Amino acid sequence: MAEFLHANNFPALIFNSQYNPSNQPRLGTGYIILGTIALLNQLGVLQVSDQQALAAIEALKANHETIKSQAQEAAKKIMGNLPMIFGADFLVGNAHIMRNQFNETSKSFSAFSEIPELNHHLMEGLKYPADKKLIALILNSTFYAERIAKRTQLTEEIVTKNNIPAVVYTPAGSDKLSQMLNALAFGGYVTVYLGLLYGEDPSLIPWVDYFKEQLAK
Repeated sequence: MAEFLHANNFPALIFNSQYNPSNQPRLGTGYIILGTIALLNQLGVLQVSDQQALAAIEALKANHETIKSQAQEAAKKIMGNLPMIFGADFLVGNAHIMRNQFNETSKSFSAFSEIPELNHHLMEGLKYPADKKLIALILNSTFYAERIAKRTQLTEEIVTKNNIPAVVYTPAGSDKLSQMLNALAFGGYVTVYLGLLYGEDPSLIPWVDYFKEQLAK
């Protein structure tokens, strides 16, 4: 891709992913997210200063051990269940990423839905089958608008009333960027820990590799 962009004189942000030794895109989200923010800054769509980004990274480092501990506890609760991730507003992207990481890293089925959209249909889909093995992982935030915060609270209430356990995670941070990065780290850790609890090697993706091999024939 880099060669194609250079050959055709297209503008691009090309980086060396030296801090992602796994070479797995799901563990290179820091590059992808901050790179996208940098591009959107250049286009004038966002206004995130270098100081804001550095402060968010420093906050992430300061909360690193707490995030790991919370992720370990969450993984223990999720083990044996199928995680549904619910998020709203600026954390919807985190819910999407976590779904993918549960699939690839934990080798677990998972799904994600957005608040408030899920409140119009999913609430009625939690009753059957009676022996469902679901657990809700709800991403909350101190920066949600009042109406969204109320919806998030009610969503948790309805989930538990349907005999589905819920894990609520509220990322620490003084702004949306720091909370988003905090949730990103939490998702990475919780899915790794869950994979290890299942006795799996989180780095391997044998079925994806098999699929690609067969598709190439």
